[in-house]
Amino acid sequence: MLDELTVRGFGIIEGIDWRPGGGLNVITGETGAGKSLVIDAMEALLSGQADEEDIRHGSDEARVEGVFSLENNQTDAPLRALLAEKGLAGDDTVLLSADFRRQGRTTPRVNRQAVARSLLRDIGAALVDIHGQSQHLSLLRKEQHREFLDAYAHTLDLRRDFASKAAELHQVDREIQSLSRSEQELARQADLLNFQIDEINRSKLEEAEEPALERELALLAAAEKLKAAAYEIYRIIYGDENSLEASSALDRVNEAVPAMRQIAETDPALKPTLGSLEEIVHGLEELAREVRSYGDNLSFDPPRLAEVQARLELIRGLKRKYGGSVDEVLRYLTKAEAELAGLTSSGERREQLISDREKLKKAMGELAARLSRERGKAAKKLASAVKKELAELNMGRVDFDISLTQEASPDGIPFPDGKFYKFSTAGADDIVFMAS
Repeated sequence: MLDELTVRGFGIIEGIDWRPGGGLNVITGETGAGKSLVIDAMEALLSGQADEEDIRHGSDEARVEGVFSLENNQTDAPLRALLAEKGLAGDDTVLLSADFRRQGRTTPRVNRQAVARSLLRDIGAALVDIHGQSQHLSLLRKEQHREFLDAYAHTLDLRRDFASKAAELHQVDREIQSLSRSEQELARQADLLNFQIDEINRSKLEEAEEPALERELALLAAAEKLKAAAYEIYRIIYGDENSLEASSALDRVNEAVPAMRQIAETDPALKPTLGSLEEIVHGLEELAREVRSYGDNLSFDPPRLAEVQARLELIRGLKRKYGGSVDEVLRYLTKAEAELAGLTSSGERREQLISDREKLKKAMGELAARLSRERGKAAKKLASAVKKELAELNMGRVDFDISLTQEASPDGIPFPDGKFYKFSTAGADDIVFMAS
């Protein structure tokens, strides 16, 4: 129901804010007062379109805004579902607005979100019927006949159940089609996956292996230089074992110890300094031993160097093929194994899906048949009620009927009578209101 209509700068309308009352509202006035412009503004709002001459003289733009309230009934249920599907659902109101500019594009909005004009027209058609020169007369649109009949028959919930089954069937059909590739293509894909899986598995990759190998490679490549440097450090600290000269750093520091001890005996305040000097001597001795041990353990090992280089090259090759890191290569391995398992079981899965499809179609056939029965009973009741109303309007010679037909199709859904019918998400019925 329209709760409020706001119009600014439309035709000769400078501005109106109209809040219709409950029931029948009548707009009266002299010819040329702008009564029809209210309807024109509503049509522009529902279509998102207006001509430049519709914009008030002296204005650069016109604005039309409508606030509509929704009821919690089956009539408004399809509109609520459409709004939810498009992410436009709010509370129990719908706000339509449009700014029409002389220069620039018009963007219609629903609940303050920009929408395409086609969607706006669908929403507007569910909100308003304009009887007259309008294009919003829903009785003339065949696609609305099913909505009217289902609302009258209270079959909207049953139709939603059918639509859910139809969506499930569509998903099953897509998966079957995906699995129905040629056997040669499946075989080629399986061979490739087997090769990739075998290549990665044979490498026996470990996540922390590459950094350790790179460190080892650096040591192996510089082993001789590192060994020579370690011995030179040892010689400087400890001296040359083959030389009789006491010119090592350790000897020089050792020479200072007696002198410092003599000072500390005279001045006890320097006893801590003596202790520090003695610790330096011990530290130099330990450092010299560690450096000597490090140098002794270093050796130039060409076979190991070649082995490490080859291993690193193998890892880099796998990274070029399957990912930028060892972790990504291992993730690819997991993915490839899962895909291969899927290919191996695709035949069994396809057979299961075909069986599921047949069960779904059977269930859909039963639902569609029930939906047709309920619609058929409601159609007779509605047609009788309409003809009774027409007779009371002194239009007794007018005939009204509701046509429910189904189109046979071998690819359709089976009804309980064994016949197969074409279907849509709304069932198997083609519904048309007919009058003469």
